[in-house]
Amino acid sequence: MSKEAFDPSFSDLQALLAKRDNSVYLFAGSRSPSGPLVGDFFAIGSGAEYALGAYKACGDPFRAVEADIECDPFCGPPIVSMQLRTPDANQPPTIRRAIRLLRNFGGGTAT
Repeated sequence: MSKEAFDPSFSDLQALLAKRDNSVYLFAGSRSPSGPLVGDFFAIGSGAEYALGAYKACGDPFRAVEADIECDPFCGPPIVSMQLRTPDANQPPTIRRAIRLLRNFGGGTAT
């Protein structure tokens, strides 16, 4: 990824980059990423510390984000999540769409 991909005016930008090899990188106020990060749960934003602490306490990522929303007045829906280490995480888009359709409409088991 080139450094030109990010606008320098985004000095407070926070973003996670998840690559196809399951490595995760953090952009936090810089055009240069930190990483690869090591862990099973990552959070960004103003309430990231609340979410990480709640995750350590309860072990449920969705409950952790709900706790984050309760503790930080700047956090709220929508909640966006990605699962990186699942069998279908890195499938081509067409296959992902087919799997999603099967799951959503009860058309059988997708593997």
